[in-house]
Amino acid sequence: MDAVVCRAIAPLYASPEIGELADEVLFGMTVRISGRQNGFCRVETGYRYAGWVPEECLLECDADRWETAARFQVSCGWADVLDAPRVQGRRLADLPRGGRLCPDPARKEENAWTPVLLPDGAAGWVPARCLERRPGDWHAQDPAALRRALCDAARSYLGAQYRWGGKTVQGVDCSGLVSMAYLLNGITIYRDAKLKEGFALHPIPLEEIRPADLLFFPGHVAMYLGKGLFIHSTAHNGSQGCCIASLSPSDARFRADLRDSITAAASIF
Repeated sequence: MDAVVCRAIAPLYASPEIGELADEVLFGMTVRISGRQNGFCRVETGYRYAGWVPEECLLECDADRWETAARFQVSCGWADVLDAPRVQGRRLADLPRGGRLCPDPARKEENAWTPVLLPDGAAGWVPARCLERRPGDWHAQDPAALRRALCDAARSYLGAQYRWGGKTVQGVDCSGLVSMAYLLNGITIYRDAKLKEGFALHPIPLEEIRPADLLFFPGHVAMYLGKGLFIHSTAHNGSQGCCIASLSPSDARFRADLRDSITAAASIF
């Protein structure tokens, strides 16, 4: 059975109970249900991550049809879906960056408000500036432009607090940050802070690293920005949350502990 997430954030747990957060599946993302227990559904996400989600967070439907139709994704930190094209409208839903919506072909944009459809068929409006078209095949994109877009996507989470299992501006962890930066650009990498076969990333020599490539450490991952800088989400005292750090001892943001513990560098290019 297939389903679509119908809450802003669907918490994903390792077992069918409220416990340690493993991931957050965002509004409009599709999942495949393989089991049920204690009010939870065992699911696998479209980005190939599995766990247990509360049943009330899911709308069972033709997920493949929704996946094809939901061509919009939220591009700002958070966006409300209202029942009218004005700020006084009633709120139907709220979506984090990366949440997905379907364009409504029966209506036209009004005063910079875009008409959308929710998974349950409800019709709403979102400020046009908060939406973007979901990207197509990343292989067809200019590599230099794609590297810039990946770095920009990661920077859009700067200042977010560190949240284990999180991947929104409310709170994000290290692998949530980099996996969302890639997913926003149409690229699926593994959700956790390690390399895994079957995904786009492949190891590269550290001396060949370029912007948007990833740095791996024991239990941690970061995105390289160039000139010795990297962006990550960290629980480290003094720099908690999503921030930019440095591999250079001359930089006040230098993290000697991370420079000295790099286990791998990886790229999709």
